[in-house]
Amino acid sequence: MLRSFDDLVRYQARMGEDRFPITDLLFNAQDGALKYLMVDTGGWLDSQQALVAASLVGEMTVDTAEVVLKATPEEFAQAPRWEGEHQPLFPILSNLPPLVVGPFGGTYAPLALAAEIDAETDAEDADRDPRAEAAMKRFETAKSWLGVDIFGRDGALGVLDDLLLDPETGRITHLVIDNGKVLSGKLLVVPYSVLRYRAGGGHLVLDTNAEALGKAPQIDQIDRLERHWHHDVHNYYMIPV
Repeated sequence: MLRSFDDLVRYQARMGEDRFPITDLLFNAQDGALKYLMVDTGGWLDSQQALVAASLVGEMTVDTAEVVLKATPEEFAQAPRWEGEHQPLFPILSNLPPLVVGPFGGTYAPLALAAEIDAETDAEDADRDPRAEAAMKRFETAKSWLGVDIFGRDGALGVLDDLLLDPETGRITHLVIDNGKVLSGKLLVVPYSVLRYRAGGGHLVLDTNAEALGKAPQIDQIDRLERHWHHDVHNYYMIPV
């Protein structure tokens, strides 16, 4: 049974008695191979993401909405930690007046404040986990793909609505596309191998066209994770299951 990314981010990762919210997946864009499961280990004030290697990801259980982690506490503690992107404040606050009156009558200079905060953040960035930094640069995050435009050989095809993951192979196997013409209660699913590349602008390019996509089999949302529809979809695109 396949798992959709939209469902997985509602799951929790379980390690012994501990539970962690799942926030994202890191995968190789070339073949869809899962590389890391990203889980939130911190509170709302100090959110920190642990990158759990795919080899340590175990069973994904629908009934309990859990993903079992095969990591020991020591392995989990040593997993790369990602602290999120640093968004410089200087460009944001540069549109404010040179001096701003605060709620208690005091004044402050937004640009000077932004420069001070950015300098402190840059110092903190020097201590960021280089393993996580390298992984985030090398691999793709599932969240960054959702909602991106999809193009084919003859123009726009729609937007990416979801990704389907096969827990047995540890690979993303299908793209779920919203072309604005899908029947109610149906999904338009394309094998991942139809993907040609992700362009520099962020959009995806498929080896198909609008006419072929419009005639492709649409599957029931209820049955979207079962395998019985694989043959219909893969035969249509002449791709082995």
